[in-house]
Amino acid sequence: MSKGAYLRKRVITIQHGGETYYARTLVGENLEEILKLDGSESLEGVRASCLVCCRCACDEDGRRTFTDDELSVVRTEVDFAIVSAVAKAVMEASGLGDDGPGKD
Repeated sequence: MSKGAYLRKRVITIQHGGETYYARTLVGENLEEILKLDGSESLEGVRASCLVCCRCACDEDGRRTFTDDELSVVRTEVDFAIVSAVAKAVMEASGLGDDGPGKD
């Protein structure tokens, strides 16, 4: 497999409540930053879900929907069912399902 295949950002499609959402999968740097900001060693809980959604929500082309400065918007204005669906899909697509960090 070529280096380019590894470096390509993956955009996943999430169906929730009859709507289509897009998100980028996590890379190591995202994961490290999210864990540091959350102050834990796992991606469990409301704050972690909001951080994942803020960092990974994007349009069809992979352009981020929210900036880091808009975390409060995700936390206070986005329906948590959407935040949760996006975070769960991102974590699963990133290989962090039930066996993710902090689950061993």
